[in-house]
Amino acid sequence: MSDRVTVLDVAHRANVSAATVSRVFNSVASVDPDLAKRVRKAASDLSYVPNPNGRALRRQRSDLWAVIVSDLQNPFYTRLVADIESIGNEQGFSVMLCASDEDLEKERRHIQVALSQRMAGVVISPSSESRTDVSVLTEAGIPVVVVDRRVAGYSGASVMVDNLQVGNLAAQHFLDRGYTVPACITSSKDVSSAHGRRRGFVETLGRAGIEVPTERIFSTDLRYESGRETVLRMLEAHPEVDSLFTVNGPLTAAAFTVLKGEGVEIPERIALIGVDDDQWTAMVTPSVTVIRQPVSEVGRIAGELLCQLSGLKSLAGATVVLSPELVVREST
Repeated sequence: MSDRVTVLDVAHRANVSAATVSRVFNSVASVDPDLAKRVRKAASDLSYVPNPNGRALRRQRSDLWAVIVSDLQNPFYTRLVADIESIGNEQGFSVMLCASDEDLEKERRHIQVALSQRMAGVVISPSSESRTDVSVLTEAGIPVVVVDRRVAGYSGASVMVDNLQVGNLAAQHFLDRGYTVPACITSSKDVSSAHGRRRGFVETLGRAGIEVPTERIFSTDLRYESGRETVLRMLEAHPEVDSLFTVNGPLTAAAFTVLKGEGVEIPERIALIGVDDDQWTAMVTPSVTVIRQPVSEVGRIAGELLCQLSGLKSLAGATVVLSPELVVREST
């Protein structure tokens, strides 16, 4: 069993953070004795054997980065990874791509691999704002850059898009076009990007006197198939809707496919605004209005930050927030 038990398993068993477990087994004197005792008992119960190479993490790093993203079916992340890899390769780093599939357990395992392999750095798009834990990496001295979504309690290097502004731009465009019965399809998960976009959308419309009631805010996972089901449900429950905002690329593709398949005229019957300027959005008829995220810039800056952190330059509090752009096309 010891071959499969990780620091994170011990942390869960002892009800402490992974960073506390790491400090206990690295003999850090500041650990509370009662916590240390609890950790050692949990480790014993699980037959956990510490990695003898763990203490060398700060001194012995590979030339490998881990890039942990939440959904490889979303073109945003494939482009993001390509730009991070390009920067890394220029500086002599190779990239190991890991997909969490919005699954916290898979994400934990990827983080543990990055730790055990003494990677030179990790870029992560977290699966959960409140439950993703990168402290085991930072405590071990592995540089981390968080992209796209926030991690609660993390104050290190990060690269984000202004997600409130994403929602603001979509809402203001609907207002400018005279739409008055909007709906929104957003994430059912604990991810800051989608929630920020929804909040910006609803608040901007609210300031203009147009309410978006909770029954017209549809929550789903951020995948194409789930999006299709959600759009069908919206059409059945709320035929009065005249405009729809979808918070990521796969949901936008799902909305467009369903509206066209159901014979709903775009934009005459329902206007559509999505997020991310995926290639298909300019190729279809009608072409789709989107809020474009500067994905290449996100990837480039994340790679540059990680290069600097890997070179032991202090960027612990570096937070970069980039602006989105409205791209107006035929769907509005």
